[in-house]
Order: sequence, then C-alpha cells, then structure tokens
Amino acid sequence: MQVFSPCLLVLLVAGLAAAQRLNNCPTMWSGAGEYCYQFFKQPLPWQEASNFCSKFSSCATGAAASLLKLDSAQADTRLEKFLSPKGNPSPPNTWIGLGDPMNTGQLTWPDGTTTQSVGYNNFGQGGRNGNCALKDTRTNQWTFAPCTQANSFVCQMQRSVPPQTGGPGTNFPSRPV
Repeated sequence: MQVFSPCLLVLLVAGLAAAQRLNNCPTMWSGAGEYCYQFFKQPLPWQEASNFCSKFSSCATGAAASLLKLDSAQADTRLEKFLSPKGNPSPPNTWIGLGDPMNTGQLTWPDGTTTQSVGYNNFGQGGRNGNCALKDTRTNQWTFAPCTQANSFVCQMQRSVPPQTGGPGTNFPSRPV
C-alpha cells in the first residue's frame, strides 16, 4: 500500500497541474472567455480593492489584474451566477471596477473606458450616493456607494493563453465554494 500512495500522489499532482494548464489561470482563479476571475470575500474600500487586484498579473502579458469590468448584459447576468454558486447566498454588495474615486466627474472602468463608450450599464433607480459602483446582488443592479465603504470584490486578469471561443467579459465560470 505504501508504494501505491506515492504513485497516487504523483498522479494527483500531475492531474492538477494539467488542469491548471488547461485553465490558463493562476491557482484558485477561474477562467472564462479571455479572462481569469477571482472573488474576494474580505471587504475592502474601493481603492484598496483596486490596489489589491493590481498585485496579481498575467503570466502571458504581464498586465496587472483589475477590478471587474462589466461590458454587456450577458456578462452582468453571468456575474450574478458567479457570485451565487449552486444557490449559495452571495454577499449583498460587491465592488466592480467602475468608479470616480478622485471625484473628477467622469466614471471610468479600469481600462479607462466609460459606460457611454462601452454602451452598457445596469444602474438601478435612485440617487447617486458615492463615486464607486458596486453590484447589489439583492436587486441585481449597479448602485453607488462611498468609495471608502468596505465591500467584497471581483478581480479579473488576462488569461495566459486566450481560449479559442468566447468573448471578453462574457463568460463567468463557477466560483469555487
């Protein structure tokens, strides 16, 4: 039995390494479309969450990760499923990358684009109570909060090797539970 155990361990490690190569994402990150995603439950203010995301980078491009950009209704819907895997409750507020933390009057995504240039937004009714956007999973809409408020967040980064199918920001994987 002792001979079998090391062999089983080697096979397990080799299998995990192969699965990681197929995913083309860092360990514990999930891949879909051209991006890898990771949900972080630890609440942080928007700028700290953005800085935290930027500590990760793509092995292929060297580009830093960022807070999540939602550029389509399909991406937004898939985020809802990503945040609530298998019927598990999701956190009520999750930072996304849209914000104006310096109060310039212009909301931008981490790549510098605006909701106008992207052509998609999912803002709910009500006034603007802050300069940073979050996904409210109770209403499945975006809302604003003070950038100093601490919330969970989702980071995204370019995959090591882009897949053959899928578009940017359109497919979210199942989040590890």
